[in-house]
Amino acid sequence: MNIEKNPWDGIPIPSVTTIYETRRVDPEGIFFFFWAITLEGQYSLILNMKSNSGIPNAIDIPKLQGMDIIIINDNVSDAALIFKLHNPEHRDIFHDFCLDIILNSSDSENELEVVAKAIKRAWIWHNLLRRGSNGKLTLEEQKGLIGELIVLDKFILPNFSSLEALKCWQGPKGAPKDFEIGSICIESKARRSAANPFVTINSEDQLNDENLQALYLHVAEVNPSPSGIDDSFTIHDRVEFIKTKIDNNGISMYEGLLTSVGYKSTDDFSSDCWIEGDHKIYHIANGFPRITSDSLKSGVSRVQYSISLTACEKFKQDYNTIIAKLREVGDGK
Repeated sequence: MNIEKNPWDGIPIPSVTTIYETRRVDPEGIFFFFWAITLEGQYSLILNMKSNSGIPNAIDIPKLQGMDIIIINDNVSDAALIFKLHNPEHRDIFHDFCLDIILNSSDSENELEVVAKAIKRAWIWHNLLRRGSNGKLTLEEQKGLIGELIVLDKFILPNFSSLEALKCWQGPKGAPKDFEIGSICIESKARRSAANPFVTINSEDQLNDENLQALYLHVAEVNPSPSGIDDSFTIHDRVEFIKTKIDNNGISMYEGLLTSVGYKSTDDFSSDCWIEGDHKIYHIANGFPRITSDSLKSGVSRVQYSISLTACEKFKQDYNTIIAKLREVGDGK
């Protein structure tokens, strides 16, 4: 997919007989996403679909300020999902929104799934933007993102191309596992060194290794630090450091994933400094302390619980062992 800073540039205003003028986002893509401009000159993103595609008429659509989200599914013309911006001055953030929608739905199996994923991403943006224009990642969110960037840096990027590595990063997409590398998954957690030796597991799916070759839990110590301390850094420092390891083909995807978790490079993180501590990685296997869906009574779901890292010690793995397994999957870089 060719990413442009202004993909609507060069698309003419429609004539009075045409509702939209369009340009295909990716001519080789499976799904038919189009950059579009309306008769009123509004920037839009359109997903065109076959008629009778099975899209529910009562689908729950978020209301995003400054934007219309429309589903056309009248069984007469082709169905469509349309995102339309009201104010052209907000084009840049709308462009980020559109890229996030495309990135997180284009790997769908069918049109019904691509619509479901696109609407799910729109809800994530809805919840993100409720913080207000001055909102930024909380300290807990920064810490969690740093933990995932550590895994991306230490395990994934050294063994795969930039695009392949970023496709493995599923955490920003709301997936149960933060990283999916073929049939190997890694769940990332970040904690303070001085805290009680526990980590929080957010669902019965996070540590479920059913149908996987291997599942690992990576725990990184990420501690608050005064600015100016040796080796201290901000979340912006870490984001930019990882960017230096990503080639030009992956930069847009990387930025889209960061947008998905609420990171904005324009936010001021100068007073939020961190220092990295020890890392440990555990193999999730029989006997590991966890809750999975098959251990819950019918009707119980979305459980959150804590596990003691002391009880996980016998499952600790050597980093080189994990890296060797990943190299087997990707045949190296």
